[in-house]
Amino acid sequence: IPSHIVITLKQVLEHDETCHRELHDKLYKRERFYREILLPHIELVSKNLQQELIFDGLRDAELHPLLKVSSCIPVTPTGASLKKPGELIDPKSSISILFTCEEGRFPYFPSHVDKTQDLHSALVMLGMATNDLTWPEITDRCKRVANLAEETRHQYLKVLLHLMEHTVTQNDKPPDYISSEIKKIPF
Repeated sequence: IPSHIVITLKQVLEHDETCHRELHDKLYKRERFYREILLPHIELVSKNLQQELIFDGLRDAELHPLLKVSSCIPVTPTGASLKKPGELIDPKSSISILFTCEEGRFPYFPSHVDKTQDLHSALVMLGMATNDLTWPEITDRCKRVANLAEETRHQYLKVLLHLMEHTVTQNDKPPDYISSEIKKIPF
């Protein structure tokens, strides 16, 4: 709601008790609006408004618990595909080379959106992967090596092997079935 309308509503509510009672039950606080209206019906909202509201919501820590569990972050220019923050890969991270844009794992920021650090930080805080993947995701990335062009393969493998080493040193050893599966993958 534009700020001048909010100001006018507040002025009316301060001076008219009957109006105050009537409107109070019909007004939504920001968190309730996101929880009950926007996020459950996000696909019905125009893409431009949808993106504006979501990016604005990312700047509000009170809304983070709601955004974290909602498929609301655009990963395509049209906004047709939305992901939960935990399904995203940081496009600035070293592991981003392991993914393609077509996979829909990178957040999409339209050119008109202010891409300040706070949006990036919020997405990381809400689960966007920066330097870690799960073992099933690592296994999936290993399976892609054989299909890579020769000029891409070396850097891809370097990042993938570093990721595997990093994951193991974080005391997250792969389960036996994952280890067996990775050992069978031709590099």
